Amino acid sequence: MNLPPPALHPDPPARPGPALDTVRQTMQANPALIRSARYDKFAGRLQSTTAARRAADSHSDSGEHDGLPLVSVVTVVLNREATLPDAMRSVFEQSYGGEIEYILIDGGSSDGTVDLIRSASDRIAVWISEKDGGISDAFNRGLALANGEIIGILNSDDWYESDTIDRVVAAFRESPGVGVACGRLQYWKGDQADAIFPSRPEQLGVDMTVNHPTMFVHRELYERGGLLKLDYRYAMDYELALRFQAMGARFASIDGVLANMRYDGAADRNWYRSLREMRKAQREIYPGRFAFAYALKFLRSVTARLLAALGLGGLNRFYRSRISRFRRSYENAD
Repeated sequence: MNLPPPALHPDPPARPGPALDTVRQTMQANPALIRSARYDKFAGRLQSTTAARRAADSHSDSGEHDGLPLVSVVTVVLNREATLPDAMRSVFEQSYGGEIEYILIDGGSSDGTVDLIRSASDRIAVWISEKDGGISDAFNRGLALANGEIIGILNSDDWYESDTIDRVVAAFRESPGVGVACGRLQYWKGDQADAIFPSRPEQLGVDMTVNHPTMFVHRELYERGGLLKLDYRYAMDYELALRFQAMGARFASIDGVLANMRYDGAADRNWYRSLREMRKAQREIYPGRFAFAYALKFLRSVTARLLAALGLGGLNRFYRSRISRFRRSYENAD
């Protein structure tokens, strides 16, 4: 099945990221990097443009999976042998009846991560392990190898719900022209469920209101708008979502938890730099806008961390669940 292309402006209004074809050609020029017996199954679908891929697909037998679109999931990892099994298992155990192409990009792990990947290589379409240029570069390598019409990015500390891809594909099929599907994100403190964040793409100019682990993108957006920008280290997902919005991409927000995330990610640990990059993205994509909203966001972030340091985290929780315009729920938390 070929999904309808997303409705976009004629030209991207913002500076695009690295071109998908350019990164793809670089990866194809290094075939020794690519590992997995399953890659040959998907590599034949790889074409230089979406139109060419569709032409090739129109002559192939799609009856095996009742016309369901191929979905690619990319995970990047570095020394995460403790958490990667949860991410991998959540992809392998999806209830989706179509094909899932799972791609793993390892940055040269020195713990047992590579052994874990190798042990599951019969269920992985392709994986590579070598030093990269950072998380954005690693994700771009995975995206360049992806063949699916729908592409998701799953961090090595996160995991999907068992019906996530079913719900995402349904959202794309039910709303022709959708470019991005996203949903709710369940946060965890250790083994305890905590806040649930909704995805509210209509508020992207104000804050990162799309949960990146729940974000699935029509590949034509990457073809037209480029990949993740390498000069972003912490807010690369915000810049990407904001860029797609500025291109006119339609977002479908799914009312349900699609993914789970542990606290203490890179953006949490580097919150100040993340905020500065968020403002950088706003300036690049929407010059002259959102300065006041950003100032309020910065003030809220500083205040929340100060209250937490003083042992008054309950005030943060009250504000976030009762007052904030981006309210979080704590329905699964004690």
